[in-house]
Amino acid sequence: MPGSEFLSALAGNLPDRWQDWALLVAALVAALGIIGWVLNLFNERRSSSGGNPPRDLRWNLPAEPDPELEQSEYMPLRDALRRLYAETSDSAMAAFARSGAHGNPDEIIQWYGWWCHEKKLPIYGKRPPSQQYELMPDKEFGRGFFIKGAKEFRRTAARISSYTELVVKKEELKAMWEALKKLDDDIDIPRMP
Repeated sequence: MPGSEFLSALAGNLPDRWQDWALLVAALVAALGIIGWVLNLFNERRSSSGGNPPRDLRWNLPAEPDPELEQSEYMPLRDALRRLYAETSDSAMAAFARSGAHGNPDEIIQWYGWWCHEKKLPIYGKRPPSQQYELMPDKEFGRGFFIKGAKEFRRTAARISSYTELVVKKEELKAMWEALKKLDDDIDIPRMP
């Protein structure tokens, strides 16, 4: 039978005792786990950098205002943060946001998201699969980070977003707008996790 010599030679070189087999299997599983961890780390860094196009083609669609959201009490968080950045682009706050963004506009917007959270602006989102907006609790911000230019919020160890379609209430944003544009002192600059 072809190949039987190969199998016999392979079987002759393998360990005889079950402890040796267990050690061999454990080493193989550990090696695959380390390789998987390294590949995942590489893919996460690559996907968060601004140079790669998004994998999901839905993100390539032109941004059209949602007529339902236009009439609602909410405003997309990303739009509010872009407007805030535009009005403060020559400030120390914007310079600090740009310094850590490595040329990625989404990271600048995400930093502004942390800024607004630190200033106690209530941020709302939908918890999939729900279609209802709910207030994100303060403790949630200690567990994760903004992604996709502050369109979504993901917990640190999660693969999917814990909150999507992030928004702010227009009235709350209007009431806090001037406070959001001010840098109180040097200690006031938040550090992203």
